[in-house]
Amino acid sequence: MSYTHLTTAERVKIETYLELGMSIRSIARRLGRQPSTVSREIRSNPGYTAERAQERYAKAKRNCGAKTKLDDRMRRTIIEKLRATWSPEQIVGRLFDGKIAFSTIYRWIYSGLIDVPVTVLRQKGKRQKPMETRGRFNIGLSIAKRPREVRTRETFGHWELDTVVYDISQEGGSDMFWITRVPRTVAIMLTGAAMAMSGLVMQLITQNRLVEPTTTGTLEWAGLGLLAVYLLVPAPTLMMRMTGAIVFSFIGTMVFFWFLRSVKLRSSLIVPIIGLMLGAVVSAVSTFLGLFFQASQIIEGWFVGSFASVQVGRYEYLWLIILVTFFIFILANRLTLAGLGEDIATSLGVNYSRLILIATGLIALAVGVVATVIGNLPFLGLIVPNIVSMFRGDDLRSNLPWVCVIGMGTVLVSDLISRTIIMPFELPVSLILGTMGSIVFIMILLRQRKTGGVR
Repeated sequence: MSYTHLTTAERVKIETYLELGMSIRSIARRLGRQPSTVSREIRSNPGYTAERAQERYAKAKRNCGAKTKLDDRMRRTIIEKLRATWSPEQIVGRLFDGKIAFSTIYRWIYSGLIDVPVTVLRQKGKRQKPMETRGRFNIGLSIAKRPREVRTRETFGHWELDTVVYDISQEGGSDMFWITRVPRTVAIMLTGAAMAMSGLVMQLITQNRLVEPTTTGTLEWAGLGLLAVYLLVPAPTLMMRMTGAIVFSFIGTMVFFWFLRSVKLRSSLIVPIIGLMLGAVVSAVSTFLGLFFQASQIIEGWFVGSFASVQVGRYEYLWLIILVTFFIFILANRLTLAGLGEDIATSLGVNYSRLILIATGLIALAVGVVATVIGNLPFLGLIVPNIVSMFRGDDLRSNLPWVCVIGMGTVLVSDLISRTIIMPFELPVSLILGTMGSIVFIMILLRQRKTGGVR
């Protein structure tokens, strides 16, 4: 329904008709307006005069619309940081995250609300788009005039959820299948193999059934690496994030191994507890830095391990896991000897220190890639190796294929549960794995307590 405001001429007529003693309905009929419009106009302006009514209307018109968030303090801060070579993206990400958008700062600069030359910007104002002067473009029909067949939502593209639920037999369905479903399935397979394999290798190295990336703090170190990259580089690429996660995963795992070699523990049950404590400390540091630099969304996004965003162009780095699996298979016999202890492995001709360094690097690579692409997947490396070891012993070479396959199946089942339990919504896979893993963790603890300790 269209509506036009009263004009100055109409207000003059209202004043004249009121002086003649005409009723509101008569005035409205002569103006071609609704009686409620005339009544509201008169009530809003007691002692009605056309001049005062028009002034009041003009004042209200000036004050309508969205109010700017730019105050003097924000203006001074933005100018100071721009002159310190900060980009608008950095200023928003570190100081005003959630309050304004970086495009708003660009608009303030171009409109003159922030008095700085465009040369302070890194692109010297080149990203500014010229103002459109050709008038309004009407592209396509309005939603009210769309064809009747669109309302049935039977054709690809007529429904906003076609990219989530689609029929492969219809037009565009096969494209969506290869863009989303195949990459997601491949990511599930590679991720399950990587995390299960990492847990198996770490358990052999430490001679402890309860050790895996979650109980050693490796995943928390990977999250800290991701946060560090985001703080150093405002818009990092996937390769940058993956590099940071891998480096910090390696550092964190080496810190854990160094701690185990430096401190003699009476009970091996304390080992995972120490790892969880170290992980909690690293997680607390990450949370503090995230809150301090207003980057808490990065931490929250990393904690939610999910395959919902996996598609073509966002999962390809997971293929590195095949390379990691190949090298671990080559080193399988030596790692099995390392699981017997440093003295025995050295007496059998194994360079124990170099082998531990290589194995830690492979674990860090696998965990860093998974943490970057998928996020946090807890306890997967604890569940699968323990199940396989119960039936097949501790030979890494023969157990590795079983660990990889069962790891794939575990993640696949968890993903199916996460997608069906509250359809059409999707739970994070990390929630399902965390629930199952914590139960298995407690069961293993109780089992080892009855049998007299771990190994």
